[in-house]
Amino acid sequence: MGHPKYYSNPPWPGPTNLTSPLAWHFFGTSNVRYEESFIGGALDDKKNLYVSGDRRVYKLSPDGVLQWIYNAPFQNSGDALCIYKGQVFGSTNNGFIYAVDMETGFENWAVQASSHDGGEYSQLAAHQGVLITWGDARCQHAPFPACACEKIRALNTTDGAVLWNFTADELLWDVFPQFPDDETVMFMGAEGGLYRMKLQTGELLWKTPRLEHSWTDGSQFVASNGITYVVQVDPSKYRPPPHEQHVGECAGYVTAFKTNDGSKLWSIEVPKPPNTSPVVGRLGKDGKLALIMGIGQQSTAGCHIPGMSMRAKVESFFGKTFADNFYFAAHTLSNWLGDSNGILWGSLERTHDVLAFEADTGKPLWYWKGPTSFRRCNAGDEDGFFQRRDAGMRVTCCPTPWGQPRIGVDGTVFIANENGDFFTLRDANGDGRIDNSEVSVYHTGGTFPHPGSLHAPGMLVAINFDGVFVWKS
Repeated sequence: MGHPKYYSNPPWPGPTNLTSPLAWHFFGTSNVRYEESFIGGALDDKKNLYVSGDRRVYKLSPDGVLQWIYNAPFQNSGDALCIYKGQVFGSTNNGFIYAVDMETGFENWAVQASSHDGGEYSQLAAHQGVLITWGDARCQHAPFPACACEKIRALNTTDGAVLWNFTADELLWDVFPQFPDDETVMFMGAEGGLYRMKLQTGELLWKTPRLEHSWTDGSQFVASNGITYVVQVDPSKYRPPPHEQHVGECAGYVTAFKTNDGSKLWSIEVPKPPNTSPVVGRLGKDGKLALIMGIGQQSTAGCHIPGMSMRAKVESFFGKTFADNFYFAAHTLSNWLGDSNGILWGSLERTHDVLAFEADTGKPLWYWKGPTSFRRCNAGDEDGFFQRRDAGMRVTCCPTPWGQPRIGVDGTVFIANENGDFFTLRDANGDGRIDNSEVSVYHTGGTFPHPGSLHAPGMLVAINFDGVFVWKS
């Protein structure tokens, strides 16, 4: 979410027209698409970029020149890296946390802080000498069977020593810790419970009610107006699909709490799952302080490559070699068909929108009808399946419907969709609508993990599962 002083609100002007040419892109050391599975990154004060891949961390210069590569102790988890006081921090699926020197790429320390840290998309965070991490497996049975993490764990940034542990009341899925001040940290669980704790000791100051037996991979947002916003999805408000090739979806809530004491201010219902992070910022220099919320159900088949069950049946009759060749041909045809490959596997229609509200009251400001997707498995995931499988990498992104939004100094909203499109939105004429002329889009061709775009003066970075895309102004 960026620096604690301006979470998701980059204070510098930068590119907003995504139709302008890219300054550079990066897909890996060979610069060939699908050779990596990227998670997220960070920019330093010199505009160097640090980005985590499947088993590596890369440092790239502002012009995209590779500076160093760090090989992680194990496969990286879904946690995007963070940088703090000369170190890059990352984590692995088997619970290692590591610290790397930003200048040299040499490992300063690596400790196994937990037994598990899964593939759920999150971002490590460090402040006042404390690194906030999570881990140790925890499983749920409702609203669907799944396992993620159960403990928040604080480490000393100097040597990785554990400072404290905290077991949440709920599953920890996409975790994005934020620091409202120098003394405390806040985070949200998968049932929408919000926690505020003392940063140095882990003492729980307060928590808010969770919606039991619910689930979201959204997160909280600590805003500059003294309000923290959380999201929840309500299984009791499930709407069955209107037809068999459409996702079902639940309504949800965005709720505002006072940051200082956790008292509830208001709650609004949104018609589709708020399965991402909100953001609060001014829609222009003199604009209103607004809450931006992406809504929609991600593909319920997005973690699975189409046709694998069919391949297993073919193998049972004709053997592995024939099944592999048959599936490779079917997969190649499917990729060629692209968004029309529903004729092979069936479609899975879903619509995604972006809402804007007054941050203090929850009053609606504007609504933008976003993209409609039909492909069961998202762009890039299906296309790069064989390359990633053969390399032993994470095969699918399994994304949220939207990546985390950002709000620029001129009120431009930056937001990425699971279909691989990266958007900028701005109500330039102030009419309360987002017209086509107020939308810019870049088709990256690959789906996005949850962490949002990166910003520096005159520089914009979007990281999808396939690669890094950079604009300059």
